[in-house]
Amino acid sequence: MASVVWGSPDTDVQIFNKLIQHARCDTFPIMTPADTSVPRIALFISDPALLRETEEILQKQYSSLMLITEKDKLKEFAVPLVIVVDRIKDVDDIRKLHPVEGTRVLVILHEKDSEQMSAAFKVGADDCISHPFAENALIEKTEKYLSWARKG
Repeated sequence: MASVVWGSPDTDVQIFNKLIQHARCDTFPIMTPADTSVPRIALFISDPALLRETEEILQKQYSSLMLITEKDKLKEFAVPLVIVVDRIKDVDDIRKLHPVEGTRVLVILHEKDSEQMSAAFKVGADDCISHPFAENALIEKTEKYLSWARKG
């Protein structure tokens, strides 16, 4: 399983070494921000434990995965993305930073609350999921929106 995290604290040398290591095994496709052959998911999750949990679920599901973890990096992508946030207030900012048609925003709510869901949809979220969630629930939602994004 291979993944590249754009905007991670890895240095350029560490990223290069990961690419070389995986390239030797012929299991790692060289990916660029415009590459449409791999799932492109941006995670802007403020809770470190939730971020780790979400990353692990997604990395188990997808053999190749491009994760974006810095909002400034969104400007480099002119393709639709699936963006996962855990704060409703981030949705509007995300839409402004990445106004690409086909991009979908999924909000992770920290509790099941119809008022929060309504607020998320009002600011432009495409979907919501309550935490804690079953792995398959997160995968189903991301897969649905990834298929839409691929059609972009």
